[in-house]
Amino acid sequence: MLLYTSLILVPIILTPVELLSKRLYAFLSLFLIWIVIAFRALTVGSDTLTYAQLYGQLAAQNLSGSSLLELVNGRFELGYVLLNKFLYVITPNPRILLIFAATIEMIAIGYFINKFSTSQSLSIILFITMNFLAFSMNALRQCLALTLVVLAVVFLIENNDWMYLVMVIGASFFHKTALIMLILYPIWKMKLTKKIVITIFLITIVVIFSFEKWFGFLTTSIDSYNGYQVSAIGDGGGSTALYAKICILIVIIIFSYLSNRPEMEDTKIKPEFNLKIWKFFIVMLCISVSITLIALQYSQINRIATYFDIAYLVLIPRAISTTKNANIRFLEYLSVIVMSSAYFLVVQLYRPEWFGIIPYHFGWL
Repeated sequence: MLLYTSLILVPIILTPVELLSKRLYAFLSLFLIWIVIAFRALTVGSDTLTYAQLYGQLAAQNLSGSSLLELVNGRFELGYVLLNKFLYVITPNPRILLIFAATIEMIAIGYFINKFSTSQSLSIILFITMNFLAFSMNALRQCLALTLVVLAVVFLIENNDWMYLVMVIGASFFHKTALIMLILYPIWKMKLTKKIVITIFLITIVVIFSFEKWFGFLTTSIDSYNGYQVSAIGDGGGSTALYAKICILIVIIIFSYLSNRPEMEDTKIKPEFNLKIWKFFIVMLCISVSITLIALQYSQINRIATYFDIAYLVLIPRAISTTKNANIRFLEYLSVIVMSSAYFLVVQLYRPEWFGIIPYHFGWL
């Protein structure tokens, strides 16, 4: 736990550097996180060892004829297999897979935070304390997909539709669930009103009540989901974490909504964060709440919500930055850091099985 506690404190200690150079600050902070993710022992993370053991097998995978078709319909996406093949040419050591994933993730997160966050330090702390760090050491394929999804969101906001589409499709080659991010396209293009949020939750209610029917169809019709059992529905596994997450997301949404709204034009707060972007990120969190509610029926679905959770990395700092009173603003920053850190530490101490990152050991080879 000492390592994770230190990792939380480092962005705070380096705050003076942020005042001098935001790029240098982001590099130093994310570099330390990169080391922790890239050079973790293969026993850190619930599925790290599995991916390491499969590295050579996937690199040797035959991609011709029926083997390719079987692969596409199977557990591992084509993009992930090709990545294993490419990296295996460089070295048979699976460490390179962890280094590669950590590198592109830190670049994407750094770019996203620099683009939209009004406080890089708080965004980086939230990345650690709100379990993005833990997620990065568990779900390797989805972590690769998340990296491209982060860039896709940036391109969508910049109205670069083709690059947005390329990034989402590319992400699906590492984890099929990334295709759900296509729903953001029509949302971004339409006028963002309360009706959208109401529609999202109405759809959620319908999905929850018909869950067993469509989930059963999914698991029996699609080969890559055959390993998921309908009998696991409502087994209560991980429900405590899901309820906690729902409560946290609702608090974040309310806090962000009640903060000073930016004008339609770019706000004076840099980086640019106009009213539409503000609403868009709030809608993303509403979608995350909906998916998490559905995940109460089957907890593994919650991983899909992670794509939308990236919104709070920039929404929370932005909401706090609009507080005019400096003393209150400082108290808000401090409160968020203390509460999110406490949440992280409590989860890791009392529910270490949720992520499998305790105890932490370095693995250099």
